[in-house]
Amino acid sequence: MTRKVLFNGAVLVRAGGATKVDVTAFQNLGLGGVGVVGLVGEADKGEPDVAKVFSTPQAMVEEYGSGALADAADLAFLPMNDPRVPGGAVSVIAVKVNSGTQSSLALQASAVDMMTLLSKQWGADQNKISAEIAASGTGYTI
Repeated sequence: MTRKVLFNGAVLVRAGGATKVDVTAFQNLGLGGVGVVGLVGEADKGEPDVAKVFSTPQAMVEEYGSGALADAADLAFLPMNDPRVPGGAVSVIAVKVNSGTQSSLALQASAVDMMTLLSKQWGADQNKISAEIAASGTGYTI
């Protein structure tokens, strides 16, 4: 679109374009996340007092084993008719609040702790750490 501007008593003509955007059809959204659910509860497995983000119910069950948090996984991701979470949660932020222990095994040589092995997962079902130390030609092998 050509623009005409009156400048210092003269009409200046400038070729160019102009754009107008109609924003009446834009939807006004808040800054909050849509489909993000927070859960706090107890579980048999999992590290206590740490917030973890999950995107599938299978990942939650794998992390927490059984208990209230694992049971809530399907309810959060597949809520059926809950209007507050249409279509289910996109992600769940969960925190295990009951106590949990991480299994450990101290490896000793001459009654001195040389190293400690820790289980990757927390919970009573992880209390099966065992190790064997054997002498080899260049030192010890585990």
